[in-house]
Amino acid sequence: MSYHKDGEARRWSERLYVAQEAICACCGQRMAPTSRWGEVKNRPTLDHVKARAAGGKKGKGNLILMHRLCNTAKDSRPPTGCELIWLQAVNALLGWGGEITTSGSPTAFSVHTA
Repeated sequence: MSYHKDGEARRWSERLYVAQEAICACCGQRMAPTSRWGEVKNRPTLDHVKARAAGGKKGKGNLILMHRLCNTAKDSRPPTGCELIWLQAVNALLGWGGEITTSGSPTAFSVHTA
């Protein structure tokens, strides 16, 4: 079942919004209040930290919030270190079980989700 069809994405977005303290994981600026998401052109959107096009999982352990424009600009590029730190932090706060491991090099990361 798709999380977009049953409203699960909205619930995940709201939990991430609180866990991230309304901060975009890409640019570090505040995001619009949840009550205004439908009205704001640059509203918060779910970002798959490891892009689905690159084999990333669809589940909540691979998600953070970004402004829509930041998320669009990110496209399917590999995640930055900051995005990986955000992912680890929100997964720890929310108990979602996403896990980040290094692949032997200090600058190479992979994202594993439960």
